[in-house]
Amino acid sequence: MTCAEGSGAMAALGVSIQKAKVMIRKVLLHAKAMSGLWITGINSFQAVTCAFHTPFMEWQEQLFKEWIAVTPLSQGTKTHFVSVTSMTDGRWLDRDLNISYWYNICHPVLSRTAINKISSDEGPNGV
Repeated sequence: MTCAEGSGAMAALGVSIQKAKVMIRKVLLHAKAMSGLWITGINSFQAVTCAFHTPFMEWQEQLFKEWIAVTPLSQGTKTHFVSVTSMTDGRWLDRDLNISYWYNICHPVLSRTAINKISSDEGPNGV
């Protein structure tokens, strides 16, 4: 993944998702650009935070999968010993964690969505 170094930068914003989207639109408009800024993590109700989960990583995905293919992770995890909530879509994980699952290197982390799912399904004592 070191090949992605120098391709961008990361900023953590202490603002709501709505405010972050407005800020991104303003910056892109000012730069006369259509893309180049992404929200990569929504970790709380108030803040957005990481360059790893952006389209900058798309060209690294194949290399990552090639590296994983020679490890035991390529076979997936098969049986879950505990319930797992996906941080990429906020749903209960009912699929294997094999190579295809790791597409998330190019997609946002949805911590808040996953935590809300656990909390709403399991209640405060289940977390």
